[in-house]
Amino acid sequence: RVYHTPQGRNIFRLRDHMIRFLNSAKVLQMKMPYSLDELCEACREVVREADPKGDYLRPLAFYGVHPEFKIGLNPSKLGTNVSIMCTYMGVYMGKDQVEQGANIITSSWEKPTSRSTSLTAKICGNYVNSIIAKKEALRQGADEALMLNHNGLVAEASAENIFMVRNGKLFTPSISDGLLEGVTRDSVMVIARDLGYTVEE
Repeated sequence: RVYHTPQGRNIFRLRDHMIRFLNSAKVLQMKMPYSLDELCEACREVVREADPKGDYLRPLAFYGVHPEFKIGLNPSKLGTNVSIMCTYMGVYMGKDQVEQGANIITSSWEKPTSRSTSLTAKICGNYVNSIIAKKEALRQGADEALMLNHNGLVAEASAENIFMVRNGKLFTPSISDGLLEGVTRDSVMVIARDLGYTVEE
């Protein structure tokens, strides 16, 4: 996310997001043609050139065209392209949900296991599972879908990490429960501990 601050627009934990971007590419063995510093500067440049209302940054790496124009599952001869977009998103779920709380369902779709995909990588293919869970929630009149893992334990929502306050402590599922290691999740945990709260995974 891009936030408006007294010092100008600021990209939330840009370097940490770009490190995860590069690490996700490594999981796919996708050769990245840009360094961490180059990617960070490219993101800043996109934000500077974007509409002033732009508050959401989306970098995307994807394979290019096969030199012989073949289509298949072997990307070894393909180059890597990087696109960085900035758009206006506004409040993610809506003003009413922020102020009054969101309605959620427990999705009938479960999170995949780390034996079927890399859950630590932020890759497009992993979003298919989230999209069908989100659409299920919307069909049932809910705002969001809570997703369980293969053991029936809470993992995360379709696009958010989950926290619960109980007896003055903050609880969140462990990364080993099959969820994305969110940058915002880490921020919440650090801030909560700095404020004196006990945080348990």
